[in-house]
Amino acid sequence: MITHRAIWMQHHGDIPEGHVIHHINGDHYDDRIENLAAVTVRQHRRLHLKLAGKPVCDFPTSSPDTPPSREHGPQLRELRRTTGVKQRVLADIIGTSGGHLSAVENGWVPICEADCHTYVEALLKAAGSV
Repeated sequence: MITHRAIWMQHHGDIPEGHVIHHINGDHYDDRIENLAAVTVRQHRRLHLKLAGKPVCDFPTSSPDTPPSREHGPQLRELRRTTGVKQRVLADIIGTSGGHLSAVENGWVPICEADCHTYVEALLKAAGSV
């Protein structure tokens, strides 16, 4: 077992499912308990994007009064294709995986209206740098 995981578990017990242990200050040799935090895999990826100085857009959570829909994905895919922005570039800006973005664009995963706006904002940001 990796040292930072063992130290975190000594203080907090089992690592929650779907979580990893993150070094808060970015120093992977600093295994002090106050420098360790349990975060989701997605949060961990986003934290490292921020540490690397890459732009990260936050997907808002779905609003209860705006139910997610599968209809928007294919429309968003066509919009992305017309801009010439690569899916991987857009996924990095949004802070998600290419696989997840592909699932949204193919209509396999529903997306709420607020997330659609975030997608379009990230797309415009990416298109400005193409």
